Amino acid sequence: MKNGTSYTDYPEFKFARTVNLCFPPVIVLIGCVGNLLSFFIYIKRKYKDKVAPVYILSLSIIDSINLVIGLLQYWLMFNFYPEDITPLHCHVMFFLVNAMANHSHWVVIAFTFDRFLAVWFPFWTRQYQNRHRAWMTVIIIGLISYAKNLHYIWTAEFIYQPKTKVASCGFGIRDKNQWVLDYQLFEIAVSSLVPFIIIVVLNSSIVYRMHKDGNFSKAQRRHQGHKLKSQFVTSRNCKLQTSQQRQENNKSENHSIPTFDTKPETDCATANSYNPLNNTHPTIPKLANQEPDYNPQKDKDQNSKPKPHLTIPTSSKRRQTIVPSDSIQQITSELSENIKPKRLFHYGLTISLLLVSSAFVVLVSPLLVLRFYYMNQEHITPHHKAVYTMKYQICQKLWYSNNAVNFFLYSLSGRSFRSDLKATILGLYTRMFPKGKTDRRSNSRTTLDSVLRFSDSSTTTDTANSVKENNT
Repeated sequence: MKNGTSYTDYPEFKFARTVNLCFPPVIVLIGCVGNLLSFFIYIKRKYKDKVAPVYILSLSIIDSINLVIGLLQYWLMFNFYPEDITPLHCHVMFFLVNAMANHSHWVVIAFTFDRFLAVWFPFWTRQYQNRHRAWMTVIIIGLISYAKNLHYIWTAEFIYQPKTKVASCGFGIRDKNQWVLDYQLFEIAVSSLVPFIIIVVLNSSIVYRMHKDGNFSKAQRRHQGHKLKSQFVTSRNCKLQTSQQRQENNKSENHSIPTFDTKPETDCATANSYNPLNNTHPTIPKLANQEPDYNPQKDKDQNSKPKPHLTIPTSSKRRQTIVPSDSIQQITSELSENIKPKRLFHYGLTISLLLVSSAFVVLVSPLLVLRFYYMNQEHITPHHKAVYTMKYQICQKLWYSNNAVNFFLYSLSGRSFRSDLKATILGLYTRMFPKGKTDRRSNSRTTLDSVLRFSDSSTTTDTANSVKENNT
């Protein structure tokens, strides 16, 4: 193009304007609906005792406000009403957008740090972490973010070009002093670079710990499986030995002193009393006044035989009863069923956190790189400015997409979230359309009443006819 052309005449700028015109409504609609559903799901009673939903609720609120005030207002004012924008409106909007962005980014870091503590130090988190501290963390992060960005109310700049009808609002557009450049570097570090590094480090440590715990649990399950198999074999052999010994004792004709072999009994005791929870052999002592199990046929057989020289007590004040293996398996299955939902919930939260923080890294880093690259460039041609505008619009839409994709990441990662989502949608549908149920019930009632009336009338006519026949 010619040297006198403006940067608005280049195809890159026209493409940037198309991106800025088409994508923001879609991002705002999808993000607000998803954040609203996430809010309704995690505000339920069953999540009131948990800490992690606090960060999810705060993220849904902050992201929705940021989408409405930042992206939607920017789309309306800068595309359709650029001449109505005032400098005060520009300053306040720039302050709110940057403050809420910092608030959202550091809440993601707090959420990541909470999951890091839950994975690496679970006992400490159960003892010291609670919802009150989580809410206080969110509030303190918000106060610091708003205090840091308060200067934008009087330092932000607004430029409007009547010929091209292009309005721009930002910091350091005209003022190129050294402190402005230094503060831009500080802003990039605080809002993007430091959160990027912290999230990458914490996510790597969480993934390493989960992988390590997964390998350890697999090895432990394999070890317990071998032990259970060996205990089953010994218990089966013990039953065969005891049955053979009883048959030999019954076949013996002479009443000699029986020999007692305690080895099979101890093998049976160890085989039946194996506990797969902690690899111990528990026994349950009976009470002092509780007698052993009574079998009258066994007492008859014992009384018919001559007593041996050794006096063996028939009853004792305190004896230990061995827990059978079936009851132990039932107890362990019940315990595992009670523990499994909690583990699945925390595992799903950790996976959703990893997805949210990874999406933050992927969607926010392009704008960080762009701001670093164009920060110190002074002599820019109109074509370079058009290319920068195109890149900035694309990176900005990716940056705002970070506030809209959390709902889909929760749905992908958590099975409990998906089930709660179905229940929430069904509940909202029944509340919005209650007439269908009432109409069906009323129709069913009317049909039942008509059937009953018809049956009553038919019975009365039958009885009347029978009476007439008898009279005749």
